[in-house]
Amino acid sequence: MKRWRQPTLVKRMMLGLISVFFLVWCVLIGFSYWNVMRGLEKSTYNFGNYASEYLESIEDVRQARMFAQGIFEIQSRQLKDEKDPFAIGVQLWSKEGQVVFSSPEFDDLRLHDIAVGVGTVQVRGQAFQSVRTDLERWNLVLFTSAVDLRWAIQEIAISLLPPMGIAFCLVSVVLWMVVRRGLRPLDLLSAHIAARSPDDLQPTGVVAHYAELRPLQEALDDMLKKLRHKVSRETAFVQEAAHELRTPMAVVSAQAHVLRKAQDPLERLDAEKHLDDALARASHLVEQLLQLAYVGSESQLVLLRLDVVREVAADLATLAPMALARHIELGLDAPDQLMMDTERQTFKSILLNLVGNAIRYVPAGGKVDVSMALDGADMVLVVADNGAGIAPEQRGLVFDRFHRAGDHEAPGAGLGLSIVLQACRRLGGQVHLRDVPAGQGCQFEVRLPLKARGA
Repeated sequence: MKRWRQPTLVKRMMLGLISVFFLVWCVLIGFSYWNVMRGLEKSTYNFGNYASEYLESIEDVRQARMFAQGIFEIQSRQLKDEKDPFAIGVQLWSKEGQVVFSSPEFDDLRLHDIAVGVGTVQVRGQAFQSVRTDLERWNLVLFTSAVDLRWAIQEIAISLLPPMGIAFCLVSVVLWMVVRRGLRPLDLLSAHIAARSPDDLQPTGVVAHYAELRPLQEALDDMLKKLRHKVSRETAFVQEAAHELRTPMAVVSAQAHVLRKAQDPLERLDAEKHLDDALARASHLVEQLLQLAYVGSESQLVLLRLDVVREVAADLATLAPMALARHIELGLDAPDQLMMDTERQTFKSILLNLVGNAIRYVPAGGKVDVSMALDGADMVLVVADNGAGIAPEQRGLVFDRFHRAGDHEAPGAGLGLSIVLQACRRLGGQVHLRDVPAGQGCQFEVRLPLKARGA
């Protein structure tokens, strides 16, 4: 039962076809009704003319009466045999104003009540169409009752059902065959993809002969290309992360061995220092990998209304000991308050990585300035330093994972700016490396919307 309830293109086509045929049926009913009414009026008028032509040759009153009576009886019998709900009437007058013949229900009408030509008269509350013809000897009037709208539409609708039904069946069969044949290439493409292994991300290799299928085939190949690129990058990322972790783990293993074997206190102290440094490096790398995984995920944003000036001041306070240890001056230029809807953890990762990178790479005695400003619907955060800067040929690579520009002896894994880039994208913002003269440091500009739009 569920299978029949599922929407399909064939069902949609059939419903559309039924709707079209219903509309066509209604239009044909209206057109046929209008045509029938015109035909009735015309046939009544023509019949009156034909009868008048014959009456012109009759001079005897008795013959004229018999002729008029014959017209009435023939028309009445025909309507009765055809079971038509019409009423007809005939009146024949002489030129002297004498009623020669009158249908029973029209005895009350007088000739002066009836207009010459086509007109309408009321008889006991019922509307009749009249056609009056004045001849040399006689005045002839024919009456036909107005057609009942409901009956006429019902009769026309019933008469149209057989041809409409036959046409519907023929069109349905032909259209169903065309649609099924047209969907066959899609079925073949689906079967081809289903038969592939989960690791096969190569292009489909299917040539779409139908123009309507080419966008789907091209979009699918493009998606597979992006997946290949993403898988390749993720594989390289895992390999690079393993390589980066291997060094501190090797140091930990070596220094633990030295610490276990060392007898000299100085040697033990040196081994402990190297062990602590290796563990700190490994811990920092793991923390950055976790940050990168979080800001690069598609999890839902947890937005808070924050005073980001206060958040930045608090984060700079946590970085102050590291800056003091390297005799680096930290500065903040910001308004008293700047309210923003943002995700605290993601926003903190932007500032901590930008300022942390600057502190690690700026020579001792340098300076790192942080400025904040409101620009329309955006908050602009700029982190600038007076270090050696980044060579022009390296600037296009600074946001790549595990890329380290400049002094490779400085601690770090090359993930900080990758985290900043992903965090800005998650909050719907951007980060740019500003162009500054060589040797005059670096300036990173972060632009975030006051209401985060998401990644």
